[in-house]
Amino acid sequence: MIDPLQIERHGTVPVGRLSGEVDISHVPVVRDRLFSALDNHGNGLVIDLSDTSYVDSAVVNLLFELADRLGTHQLRLVVVVPEGGLVDRVLTIVDLSSVADVYRRFDDAIQAFGTEPSSPASPPPARP
Repeated sequence: MIDPLQIERHGTVPVGRLSGEVDISHVPVVRDRLFSALDNHGNGLVIDLSDTSYVDSAVVNLLFELADRLGTHQLRLVVVVPEGGLVDRVLTIVDLSSVADVYRRFDDAIQAFGTEPSSPASPPPARP
């Protein structure tokens, strides 16, 4: 089974990037890894679905579970869902935005946490 989840950090915000077709067979491992990525230093979690072409109902349930569990700890779930694809249609139908902040662009999602997106190609700002 191909691992559809990559986890990285932007400041104190953990980011889970899902890619490809993600279904029930991936959910137990994805759930465990996402919850393990959380700590007491951040104020939420970003799930980036920009490279995800398919999600089934188990993944949809996982997103709602994440939102619920994070909410009980006063943490935010932010989900990146590009406009117009199958994943966007599914998550619109189930009204994911009723439990999570949904953004169309990754940079906007990261900025919602007050963290600048990292850009390894950019040099650090010049100091006077």
